[in-house]
Amino acid sequence: MHFKKHMKGLAAAALLGGAENAAASVDHVLLISIDGLHQSDLTWIQANQYQSTLPNLNFLINNGAIYSNATVPAPSGPYTGLLSLSTGGKPHTTGVYSFNGYSRALSPSGACSATGTTADFSSDADNTSNGQLLLDSGAGLNIYPVTPFEPTNVSAVPAGILGLALPGVASNAGGVQALLNSASLPADPGKNCAVVYPHEFLQVNTVFEVVSNHLGQAYATAWADDHPGYEILNGQSGSGVYDLFAPEINSLVSINGTADWTRQSITAQQFDSFKLKAVLNWIKGQDRKGNAITSGKAPALYGMSFHAAAAAQSLNFSCYDINQTACQSGSGYEGGYDISVTGKRKKQLTTVLPGSLLAEALSYIDQSIGLIVQEIQASGASTAIILTSRYGQSPLNRSNLTLINYDTLISGLNAAWNVQNPPLVAHGNKGNGLMLWLNYRNASALSFVKNYLNSYTSKHGGLGTDASGVKTVKGFTQSGLKTVLTGGAVTRYLQASGKDARVPDVLGLPQEGVIFVGAADFNQAQLTTIAAAGGNSAEDVNVPLIVTAVNAPQVLNTGVIETAVSATQVAPTILELLGIATTKANGLTAVRAEKTAVLPMLIK
Repeated sequence: MHFKKHMKGLAAAALLGGAENAAASVDHVLLISIDGLHQSDLTWIQANQYQSTLPNLNFLINNGAIYSNATVPAPSGPYTGLLSLSTGGKPHTTGVYSFNGYSRALSPSGACSATGTTADFSSDADNTSNGQLLLDSGAGLNIYPVTPFEPTNVSAVPAGILGLALPGVASNAGGVQALLNSASLPADPGKNCAVVYPHEFLQVNTVFEVVSNHLGQAYATAWADDHPGYEILNGQSGSGVYDLFAPEINSLVSINGTADWTRQSITAQQFDSFKLKAVLNWIKGQDRKGNAITSGKAPALYGMSFHAAAAAQSLNFSCYDINQTACQSGSGYEGGYDISVTGKRKKQLTTVLPGSLLAEALSYIDQSIGLIVQEIQASGASTAIILTSRYGQSPLNRSNLTLINYDTLISGLNAAWNVQNPPLVAHGNKGNGLMLWLNYRNASALSFVKNYLNSYTSKHGGLGTDASGVKTVKGFTQSGLKTVLTGGAVTRYLQASGKDARVPDVLGLPQEGVIFVGAADFNQAQLTTIAAAGGNSAEDVNVPLIVTAVNAPQVLNTGVIETAVSATQVAPTILELLGIATTKANGLTAVRAEKTAVLPMLIK
């Protein structure tokens, strides 16, 4: 079945989640994010030459509903994308504009006499051990050294890693919270300076909470991800995800100082296999370590993220050997995409295909998907697999890449401002674009920042690479930004309220290929980063979205659906698939606030 247009006359009740007593279409929903994947990637995966090389991804494609015009909120990012999928709301509703945001209403931990502080839920919020960021975030599991293993050999995943913060009587929320350093988290001056954990920073509930509340049983929900900060998925109750597995991906691979799991493609795949092993155990009706649980069934809602593709997109070069011998000899695979142009002038045809490193990463993900599907088929449980990406990355074409030193830019901006104490910029967020929160928020300060950014130009201040990955010098104009929004223009773009204490004061939308990086990355001898999230281009926000039913093929329509849809529509769709009506009092608050529709033309 091939849908080209939005079905007209679709009932509003159906759009908003169905009747109060909706019948379940499946017993389980598995949500998978292949981080960094673009809708354009899905197009060439569907091409004939990839039918045999990526058979398991093609199984989901050929047997599922494909939403070919799906987007995540802009600017893109891992937290904003995942929260759109799991709450049904955009950042102005969830209150989370970035994993490393800011709030003018909160205070630094232990300093409630002042307001205005970062809300950083990245690896910077983790506990450390003797100053080192470890895989277990200081939990003392003694899991080093981690023996290298072939990522597709899931049986080789060290059992000790899977023991991280296993659930207690009700949930493991407290266990994951213990991996976070409370001194690094914001505090609420209205609550006696109480620490604000990620789930408390979130302004709405999550689909994990709704499913848990509806079923009222242990192991109703489970999720595996890359940072303890993804504790945010627990939602406002703090207990939405019963089994939350969140080792730290930015930790040391080796206790001798080889960091981190994202810096080589092979280690990113190995890290993904930690999560994959947990998912396979959940499918079997076990806890993540493989122990039997009372229900003997998979969670009603569970899932994971794959980081391997994002790593392969963003790395300039990488190892391809589990012992990393290739890196030691200075060789390796080239990251990113292969771009070829044929024809002349108006008849030119640009072909974008995965480079060798990305092709290898996708092969690993495909084999992992195969293991998941086989396990679900063997279980006999009716399961809807929702495969998407919580963010895209750009640029695809490395010839468009321009790295700009964020630290130099901001220090120059602060120095040019006529008052240095406090500095002009209170907090900033980099990537494919800029978010800035200011200490001075009047019209004069906003105008000053906009003029400075629009005039910040350098003939030699940026970096790029040639076709072989060798660092080259590049110029840039207007701070690498195509648009600088300030004040009210930012709130309008983000659909936020002018009273929002978290919305940035300045939003810089990047020119094609521009990435802002810190001085440490910018000054490395060899350029490392060639793609990142955080922009608003099609490469950043147009993501694949496929829904496939396993052991229940009769419940869903299949084929291409070209209607424009948002990632926010996934959350109410999950509830509809499970027969949980979003119109009940315990439904999704963001769905009610934004009137988020379920995905159209999906359930027969």
